[in-house]
Amino acid sequence: MLIDDVRLERKLAALALTARQPAEVVARFAARLRSCEDWQLSSINPLAFGEEAGISARAAVDLFVSGVHVGLFELRWYGLCVFCGAREYVYDRLDEIPREGFHCTCCALEISSLLDERIEARFGLHPGVAHIRFDPFVDFASYSRHFVAAEVVHGEETRAYLGRTQRGWARIPAQGAAELVIELEPGASVRLVSFDRHAQVFIRAGVGAREAETELEIDVTDNGLTPQEMLVAPGSRRVRLHNHSARPAGVLVLDGDVDGFRHAMESHRAALRPYLSGQMLLATQRFRALFGVQRLREGFALNIRRSAIVFTDLARSTVLYAEAGDATAYGVVRRHFQALYAAVDAHGGAIVKTMGDSVMAAFHAPADAARAAGEMRAGIDRLNVEIAATGIELRLKVAVHAGPAILVNVDERLDYFGQTVNIAARLLAVTAPLTISVTEEIHASAGVQAVFAAGGWVGVREQVALRGVPGLVTIHCMTRAPDDPGSGG
Repeated sequence: MLIDDVRLERKLAALALTARQPAEVVARFAARLRSCEDWQLSSINPLAFGEEAGISARAAVDLFVSGVHVGLFELRWYGLCVFCGAREYVYDRLDEIPREGFHCTCCALEISSLLDERIEARFGLHPGVAHIRFDPFVDFASYSRHFVAAEVVHGEETRAYLGRTQRGWARIPAQGAAELVIELEPGASVRLVSFDRHAQVFIRAGVGAREAETELEIDVTDNGLTPQEMLVAPGSRRVRLHNHSARPAGVLVLDGDVDGFRHAMESHRAALRPYLSGQMLLATQRFRALFGVQRLREGFALNIRRSAIVFTDLARSTVLYAEAGDATAYGVVRRHFQALYAAVDAHGGAIVKTMGDSVMAAFHAPADAARAAGEMRAGIDRLNVEIAATGIELRLKVAVHAGPAILVNVDERLDYFGQTVNIAARLLAVTAPLTISVTEEIHASAGVQAVFAAGGWVGVREQVALRGVPGLVTIHCMTRAPDDPGSGG
């Protein structure tokens, strides 16, 4: 790796000023960065990096996002197959990700582009800071590091299966050629899989093949491999691959039983190490504050399997303006927004928009949404003490729901749409002042009940009718005494 030391130091100094982290945290971050090998710096999982540097996941994400802002890093989005671990698709922009999904070549499956499960955000050192000498085509280990996610961890049985079914690997240089020798029993088959070309070739040994065809020719282009199928006689066969493009290619030789491969991946699901999903990054206030929409294309939309949505509102806000006067009421309401923003940011969420005296926020984890909701109430309680002399008492109500959503670009803002958002908004309309109303989906989520119990919140289970929502909705109305010393979060 060739580092521009002067430029690196300048970017790290800018990072220290931009990031909201203590100096010792930035120092640990910089030290870990300098200790990385080239291949590690080409594509970084910020959560794993933070753990190795001894800093929190939230601090690591803040530093990487801030690092993109000052030109220390580049941000890319990866399509991830959580079955086999293939990470063969990379996108420079969020709106390049296809909403309908992408095709996993290894599993021969269509993978949905779910932002919270199948899209990973990763960072690489900016080329203006260092020239990274990492060639993913130099050998099989490098190819695997680049195209197969270390975050997808297979069990012992699956690893043994992969060891039995992998027959070899070849690097085909740009405008060059490579050879493979394969052995085929009668009725057997192999497939040549190229992650970088998103393509494969099936070679089958069977009746009807020309006995004399002992050497096979395959063409590699920027768009794939041809021919896609070949029928040959059993025995030893030499495969010659001709690369007609200006970039190298890699080919992995696997057994040809695609159904067996897919069954092995699906029946023994891999464990997942923590990684920064697209939804996790987009549901952070830091990312939104620094980058916003960044000229996303019109009509952009992506699916999220599960997002936690929070709505807030001030009870009797119109009366507040009439009784306290516009100037006083406006100042108090602004301070109320500051308290809500601080609560959302402190618990890893993002403000989506404000509407009058209301706020809509999004979170990746329901437990974080619950913590933020409790802290919102605690923040407003503290504000009420500070403004007691004005005669104003703010009475906040909060509604929380989780479920599928659609992320869209509306008026140069990333917004959330769908029935989950509708239910959260309708729930707010039936929520009493000083109450946090959560749906059963939120209440039953991991860690949520412990969050409310720690904050001194007590819930009452009810069934309510929400406008535009069929049937009755089960909710939990969480209340806490106004003078409870708990923090609410």
